[in-house]
Amino acid sequence: MFKVSQNIGLVNALIRITLGLTLVVWSAAKYTKRPWKEHYVWYILVGAMKVAEGIVRYCPVTALFDDNDDSLKRGTEKVKGFFGGNDADERKQMSHTPEASPSEIAKEAGLPPEMLHEFAEQAGIEKKDNL
Repeated sequence: MFKVSQNIGLVNALIRITLGLTLVVWSAAKYTKRPWKEHYVWYILVGAMKVAEGIVRYCPVTALFDDNDDSLKRGTEKVKGFFGGNDADERKQMSHTPEASPSEIAKEAGLPPEMLHEFAEQAGIEKKDNL
């Protein structure tokens, strides 16, 4: 059986259930009065989706943004470390001197060597120090 980890809280789930049921009931009432207006069916489906999200306490959109935030934070930390960051203490810890080889800089920043190859190709730099 497929198990999904919960990514919304209890209060958020209760709000989704309440608003979802409200939207379903309101749309169903409007749809019975005006069945030729098909957009009420879409409102019913959206409300039902919100109720389901509240019951299982999982929102796919929230999961999508949480995953992207995590990967963006990791990528930002790597780039921040590579370019020195904003803090003077971080700049002192990094040995970004002209004598430092690209592979040493990559190791300090935690970047994969493939990324340096791409930078070197884009900048037109010859391969040195076994990039």
